[in-house]
Amino acid sequence: MSIPNNKEFIVFIVHTEYHMLGAISIISDFFSNVQQYQILIIQTTQKESIRFRFKKDLSEFKHLNYQELNYDEGVIVLNPDLIKLVNSLLESKVAKYFSFNRLAFIDFLLIKELSKLGTEIILAPDGTAAYGRITSFTPRWSFKVLVRTYKFLWVNGFRNLYFYWPTLVYGDLKEIDELWVTYPDFVDPRARKKLRKVEMLQSDLSKRVALSYFGYVPVGNIENIIFYLNQPFRNQAINDFEKQFIKDLLRSKTGIKILIKLHPSTSASQREALSIFDNVEVLESTIPAELMISNLKNSIILSFWSTAGLVNNKSCRFYWLKPMLEERGIMLNKINIVNPTCHIKMVNSIDAIK
Repeated sequence: MSIPNNKEFIVFIVHTEYHMLGAISIISDFFSNVQQYQILIIQTTQKESIRFRFKKDLSEFKHLNYQELNYDEGVIVLNPDLIKLVNSLLESKVAKYFSFNRLAFIDFLLIKELSKLGTEIILAPDGTAAYGRITSFTPRWSFKVLVRTYKFLWVNGFRNLYFYWPTLVYGDLKEIDELWVTYPDFVDPRARKKLRKVEMLQSDLSKRVALSYFGYVPVGNIENIIFYLNQPFRNQAINDFEKQFIKDLLRSKTGIKILIKLHPSTSASQREALSIFDNVEVLESTIPAELMISNLKNSIILSFWSTAGLVNNKSCRFYWLKPMLEERGIMLNKINIVNPTCHIKMVNSIDAIK
């Protein structure tokens, strides 16, 4: 991989549309200088996936290369393209490597190996992950992740042994130099890393590039609506409550358009359950909710605790319904979700949503 000697080589690996928004925001706000930086974004993809089916226009960044990598952690097999890419990066002089998910197999490998070569390792924003507090010990989960990680490494010819015990503490890998987060005051102090504040979709350049990349053109009524962010759960009690909540919301907020943005990973049964309501528009688009929110006006944004709400739109009102789950005893208990913002209000009733 040929990089001009006078430029810093910056590498991002993105696995989700949210990661892509983060990469666009970071490049726009910190690395937009064409003379100083050379950027590579590696976007992982899976066969038959519904994700990343967009225009992918990043032409505004003249110093950026974009590469797709077939990568599926659910099927651990020899991946020649991955091996070639990793070896190419290790032979290049990477100044900064941005990972959004340190537990992904390829991210873990590059964090470990690039750090040996003097690359600055940065963990970039991944929703509320940086702000949660672990409330239980998870040895079975940790052992399973450890085994699958080493299986992936060995199958693909990477035979180095690392002293590593996976945890849910954000930024736990010792090789990570910095955490770039939107709300540094709320990061788990056990991470013990240098923190840097980064905004998501707040600059004009980042918004413009994101709209172009995703080919998103706001249509229809984007003002004075209720925008509900669905989240994927395997917990049937939460799914049942979600259906009842939408029913009660319709009864309480008559005359206001309600738009439900489905999460790409929501089950088929829950998608069907949320599609039966009259006077509700259901969106199955994989365009990030954050980008849609940034284009709304004078609207209400609702979710249980969706990470999309972390991206502020000052013309809108944001509410998390997490207290309603807690009052009913159906809140997930592995992680204590923290609201790190000033703009999201926690509510325990529909009447509190104004």
